[in-house]
Amino acid sequence: TAPGDALTISATGGSTTTVTHTFTSSSAGQIQLAGSITGNVFYAGLEPVTDNINAQNRIFQLNNTAQTLQLNNNSAPSGNQLLIDSDQSESVLFLNPTVSLAIYGGAAADIFNIESLNSQLNAHVTIDGNGGNDSANLAVTAALILAASRNLTVTAENIAQTNALPVP
Repeated sequence: TAPGDALTISATGGSTTTVTHTFTSSSAGQIQLAGSITGNVFYAGLEPVTDNINAQNRIFQLNNTAQTLQLNNNSAPSGNQLLIDSDQSESVLFLNPTVSLAIYGGAAADIFNIESLNSQLNAHVTIDGNGGNDSANLAVTAALILAASRNLTVTAENIAQTNALPVP
């Protein structure tokens, strides 16, 4: 609970199918691993979370408090990582998934700011506000590279695009 507490999850030489982060409050949540590596990690009162598990799919489920979330690679030290940060949940630095990245809002009105995605992200990306009067702001300034049959899907009541989405 003191400033500087952190959680890092890693696996040496392995990968798993799905890693699901469920945020239950601004400082608590659960990480569920499913596939060849399984398990649950519950946490409370820490900051931030680093997820170094290689996974095909990553899911982030926000809590039911209205919040503003940023997804970017600006704070990620490696080109194969992204940072998700919210004013109502822990920040999570995570490895790029290889198949899909999904972020689901809670019941309240959420704001999703998609600020930059790195060129090594080669997965479907889904942003879904679920309940509430949600907004998605696409301000992507770096190349968004989607391989054949990969999609960016955004579902929200309000969607704004402040820059052209650069797709090389």
